[in-house]
Amino acid sequence: MLCTIALALAFELSTTFGRTYGPLAGIVALQLWTFFSALAILYGVAVAAQLEAVRAGVPAQDPAKDKSPEMAPSPA
Repeated sequence: MLCTIALALAFELSTTFGRTYGPLAGIVALQLWTFFSALAILYGVAVAAQLEAVRAGVPAQDPAKDKSPEMAPSPA
């Protein structure tokens, strides 16, 4: 919701947006809105998954300690 309001305000305050993109301004605005909405949804899902893991008592995984053999550096 906040991204939608911010994007609408940015388009309204931009005086050259319509002149720059012409008839494609609507398509560009839709693509930007879709991108920012998808980011917000993915961030929300990541936060919800982390909260669920914390509530379930699952220990946090440290990517630095969790090195699989195929990701280990090769001996020089």
